[in-house]
Amino acid sequence: MASTPLARRCIFWLAVPALLASASVAPGARSAHAHATISRIVFTRDIGGIPELFTIGADGRGLRQLTNTAYGAEHAAWSPDGKKLVFVLRGLSTGLIYRMDSDGGGLRRLSPPCRGGCIGDGFPNYSPRGSKIVFERDFAERSGGAIGVALFTVSSEGSDLTQLTPVRRTTEDHEAQWLHNGKIAFTRLVTGGADAGAGALFEIDSDRTHLRQLTQFSRNYPSDAKWSPNGKAILFDTYSDAEPSKPTNLFTMSPDGTNEKQLTYFTGTTIKAFAGAWSPDGNWIVWHQSGPGTRSQLFLMNRRGQHLSQLTQLPAGAKPQSPPWAAPAN
Repeated sequence: MASTPLARRCIFWLAVPALLASASVAPGARSAHAHATISRIVFTRDIGGIPELFTIGADGRGLRQLTNTAYGAEHAAWSPDGKKLVFVLRGLSTGLIYRMDSDGGGLRRLSPPCRGGCIGDGFPNYSPRGSKIVFERDFAERSGGAIGVALFTVSSEGSDLTQLTPVRRTTEDHEAQWLHNGKIAFTRLVTGGADAGAGALFEIDSDRTHLRQLTQFSRNYPSDAKWSPNGKAILFDTYSDAEPSKPTNLFTMSPDGTNEKQLTYFTGTTIKAFAGAWSPDGNWIVWHQSGPGTRSQLFLMNRRGQHLSQLTQLPAGAKPQSPPWAAPAN
């Protein structure tokens, strides 16, 4: 795909990958996960107030900075073979989807041109075979008023743009995840009317058929929902935009909303737990803790909430988040 002026500016912002740095990690992280096959986790952390992409081994070793941008890089996702990353590269007022190699090289824009009120793209996610990417696209009026957020798919090379869900003024579709069975799961939020602020989980076939609602609309909907590799469990947190002062904890449940299990038990509002990702084998969970000073870090635990260990030991203000997990590249 030919580069537009905006694409060329984005490529300029993404500098050569930074030098490798060693991660300092709590002693428990390496011992608790020494038996596991070493895989890598990508996450964002703030550098001077700008989010940048980093990777770290699941054993707590090999912290590496991948991006060095003018406005930020975020919402990264691994290709199934662990060799590529798709992510959102921020501009002055919007974001576009790019792809790069797992070492930070080979940058390429994937976002198709924005038309018809499109103002930017976000939250890309690979299909199980790595041939397609699902993402969300924001739309607004010329006056700046929001219209809605809908889901689209595109090939892993940036072609064959297909709209998956409609653009509506009363709902937004967010954080799509391609499941192992080929269906696409996502969160639908209500933005207008008496139920504004409520959300529910949905799934749809990649050919835009068989839309199915999984959970009831609620203002306490499962936030940051992440499906396990086998599709039998969902990791989520209890954060609510409408009630940010309440504690935020991690839970798992079945896709139909049953078998709910609490994994963390924070009772105050200073420390919060946010869902990150499942390990490739579905036995472990990476998540980020938000708190004052150096309390904001990445943590690991097993799927039952046991064997907790701290993965990172980042400085104050790093604000790590969004940590997808990838198997070792073949």
